[in-house]
Amino acid sequence: MNKVLTIPEGKIDVVIDTDAYADSIWEMDDQFAIAYLLSFEKFDVKAFYTYAAGDDFVRGISEVVNRCGREDLSSVIFRGCTKGTDVN
Repeated sequence: MNKVLTIPEGKIDVVIDTDAYADSIWEMDDQFAIAYLLSFEKFDVKAFYTYAAGDDFVRGISEVVNRCGREDLSSVIFRGCTKGTDVN
């Protein structure tokens, strides 16, 4: 049970769940985090899941992906859950 973690060899598969919003200058943390992650070749982004409220969230991720020159990732941007969860 007490195994030492080792650094994976090769690319690391990544799925990003985010609330990146296209028109918000007040919430830039997700956009910066996505851009930072995309600057490393070590990560293989498999999917982006975004808040399902509207197209602005998908557009927010698309804009970051395109500005980073990673238009190839446009096909892996998806809307997330459309319903809230009941944790009670």
